[in-house]
Amino acid sequence: MRVNQLQLASGREWFTRYDPMVLIAVDCVYGSKHISIPYVVGPALFESAGMQVGANAIIRDIRTAGPLPYLGSPIRIRIVLYKVVRENLISSMINIAETLSGVLQPFAPRVVGESLSVVSNSVLSALEAVVGLQDAVVPVLAFAKDFGGGNESLKSLHIALMDRPSGELTPDELWVTNGELRSGSSPGSLSRIVDHDFVHFSVNGSRSRDDVSLLPFYSIWEQALRHALEPGHPQWSIAKSHMVALYSAMATSPDLTRGQAGELLDGFGAELQRHRKRALDLAKLGARPDGGAKEGVEQMLELLDLSEH
Repeated sequence: MRVNQLQLASGREWFTRYDPMVLIAVDCVYGSKHISIPYVVGPALFESAGMQVGANAIIRDIRTAGPLPYLGSPIRIRIVLYKVVRENLISSMINIAETLSGVLQPFAPRVVGESLSVVSNSVLSALEAVVGLQDAVVPVLAFAKDFGGGNESLKSLHIALMDRPSGELTPDELWVTNGELRSGSSPGSLSRIVDHDFVHFSVNGSRSRDDVSLLPFYSIWEQALRHALEPGHPQWSIAKSHMVALYSAMATSPDLTRGQAGELLDGFGAELQRHRKRALDLAKLGARPDGGAKEGVEQMLELLDLSEH
């Protein structure tokens, strides 16, 4: 899930009397547990992006959840845009929640299992304290929807929450081009939307993950590769034992589907074979034409065409 745009219209009270805060929560099954993964887009993110106060503030392309292994259980997405009175204490509380939620992104590579639930609950507790300040924290836009479940497939989609008077900008006049929400009567007459507050986000599917090296089982693969690069049968046997352990870890990982685990193992296995063959070829480098043996380092340099002549 990605926040493609968060835009705040100019000429309003944003950043003078109010700070924006977007609360995103993804409720899903992770392993054998139902959990809620929160994410906060608040003043700290605007400041870190160097956003100029008072301008048409825009946040673009922020990953807020995922990749998630979709195993058929329903996924609920909740989004609320709040305006928060600019007070030091409240801002500090928001910054704490925003910082904690950042620890969870991308989804579960560094915080897993029980720790994931604990950190998520800590963020939610901090947010409940902020949102409970009714006079200082006012909801502007809200959205909640369940996706998937049963025999329903999870499809890619774009959703826009917009603060607009009745009769302005109907859904038929909203378009997404190059990831940006625009308005117009046809694709040839599109223009930027500058007079409305809105949150534009998307949910996209992918067959593979782009963060495999961050997942807990990746260290087992590194150990297998390290042993495969050492000549000798005992090291190769150890490498193969690590591959068995790797598959066991991937097949039971809550971060992968069964299909992803199988495809990853096939890829790791082929890569291991390639590295093993290359290591053995290096270990069998030839002798000098006069029959004298070269030192190992000299052989390596010649192979790589780096030796001095």
